[in-house]
Amino acid sequence: MGPVPSPLILRYNLLTMKVLKVLIPIAVFLISFSLLYAVFGGSGYLVNRSLGRALEALEREEEERRLEIEALERRMDQARSEAAYNDIALSLGYNQEGDVVYYFSDEDVLEPAWDEVDPGEDVVVWEGLPTWILALTALALTVALSALCAFLLRRHGRARDDAWQRDAIRRGDDFDW
Repeated sequence: MGPVPSPLILRYNLLTMKVLKVLIPIAVFLISFSLLYAVFGGSGYLVNRSLGRALEALEREEEERRLEIEALERRMDQARSEAAYNDIALSLGYNQEGDVVYYFSDEDVLEPAWDEVDPGEDVVVWEGLPTWILALTALALTVALSALCAFLLRRHGRARDDAWQRDAIRRGDDFDW
C-alpha cells in the first residue's frame, strides 16, 4: 500500500473538483456564446458579409446614376446647339419651307425618357440573430456538453472500478459483496 494522503490534500482536491465543476461549464458557455456572437451576432461575420454585398450593390447603383447624369449633361450640351433647336422645333410640329409634314396619331410617340429608368433592386441586409437567442443556444450547448461529459466520466469511472475489482479478484483479495 502506498502513502495515505492527508485530509488537507483530500479537502483541497474535493474543493478543486467542485470549483472546476462550476468553472468549466461557465467557460464553455462564454466561449460558445462568443463564437456564436462572432458569427451570427449583430456585428458578426454574416452581418458584415451581408453589408458588404449591400454596399457593392449601392456602389453599382451609384455608378449607374453617375453615368446617367453624365449622359444627360452631354445631351443637354448638345441640345443647346442650333441644329438641336431645329430638331426640337421639327419634333414639336414646326416645319421649314418645302418640308413634307407627317402627322402621327399615337400619343406615345414622345414619352419621357425617365419612365424607362429601372428603379433598381431592393437591397436586403441581414441584421443578425438577437442576443437572447444566441445566449439560449450557448446555454443549450453548455448543458449538452456537460451532460455528455458527466455520462462519459461516469462510464469511465465504472470501467476503472471494474478493472480495479478484476485485478483485486485476480490477486485473491476478499470482498464482502
